[in-house]
Amino acid sequence: MDATTAAWLPYIVLFAGATYLQFLWGRKANWRIIQKTAAECEEALKPKDQSYTWIGGVIGYRADYVVRRGDLNRVEATLTALARHSLLYFPISWAWRRHDTLYLLWRPNQPLRARAHLYPAHLRLFHPRIADPHELKEEWIQHRGQRYRLLYSTPASRDLLKRLLEAAESPLVRHLSINPDEGAVYCRMAARPGQIAPVVRRLAGVLESL
Repeated sequence: MDATTAAWLPYIVLFAGATYLQFLWGRKANWRIIQKTAAECEEALKPKDQSYTWIGGVIGYRADYVVRRGDLNRVEATLTALARHSLLYFPISWAWRRHDTLYLLWRPNQPLRARAHLYPAHLRLFHPRIADPHELKEEWIQHRGQRYRLLYSTPASRDLLKRLLEAAESPLVRHLSINPDEGAVYCRMAARPGQIAPVVRRLAGVLESL
């Protein structure tokens, strides 16, 4: 071993140790978030059946909940957790997303015929990609001290997103939309265990009685 290698060896050992400890801590933290998020979704939706597909070990999961209650048929959920298990990538994922994210795709029984999007104004620099926004009407609304941008094609689609926002009663919601092509209502929200079930339950309450 030459002198240069010997000088760097303690730092390499320390870095390897820190990487391993971060992996253990991050895997445990993400697993806890995955379990709690899934439990809260099931508690809120009370599905008749459900199935899960893991995404990259402890990164998250995709879930399919069969609800069949009122106008609501199914709910598809995707959780993507921050890369807490990676010492190098965790700071990047936190800087980019700031939180674990839960994506919900609500599939009602009846067809959806109009497009609409609603998201907080402070996300304008990182706002959702919206196809042909010039074809939609624009409205700005205030809700619980937060300003939101609402894009819609019909008054009915506008009113549905307003009802969902008011029902959610939570700043965790980052994006609501109606997508007729997919036949689904979409919700993206910050996944904070302990606060998910009430939001999901209230959104389901609106979508069960379209």
